[in-house]
Amino acid sequence: MLQAQKRQILGRKVKALRKAGTLPASVYGKKVKSLPVQVQAVDFDKVFAATGETGIIQLKIEKEKETRPVLATNRQKDPVTDKIIHIDFHQVDLKEKVTVAIPIETAGESPAVKEKSAVLVMVLDEVKVEALPQDLPEGHRRQRRDADRDLALIPTNSLFCYNIYIIGACFGLIYRH
Repeated sequence: MLQAQKRQILGRKVKALRKAGTLPASVYGKKVKSLPVQVQAVDFDKVFAATGETGIIQLKIEKEKETRPVLATNRQKDPVTDKIIHIDFHQVDLKEKVTVAIPIETAGESPAVKEKSAVLVMVLDEVKVEALPQDLPEGHRRQRRDADRDLALIPTNSLFCYNIYIIGACFGLIYRH
């Protein structure tokens, strides 16, 4: 669970919040009025490390009885320091499907690439999936050794469990040179 407070400071004045270790954030969603909030940066880092990009975070806003199930959909980073400077929390209905980009990570090395007779071209580094929020996978790891033919499209279909709909065709291409 992540604690949040309603944010009164808006606009350029949020720099003072960041200096104090607080992150400005917004909560939005279907049938939800947009709400500016703030969370402690240290707390967010801990929760996000545990849930990942597609894990549901229970957001407890001060003076509200119920927690809100949210996804940390957009994390804006400072281009120089790479620190998070703003978060968008997408409040989800646990009974309705959502569309989310899932990161794809390759592991291992294809024999064709290792022998330097082919080049791996990553067409996508993420794939969009549609699923209930609690069924979203954290990511997908694909073994590179699976693609060692002359020309291989690495398909995304049937990579995940049955209750996830994948939007897109492939994420990698190996070709011989």
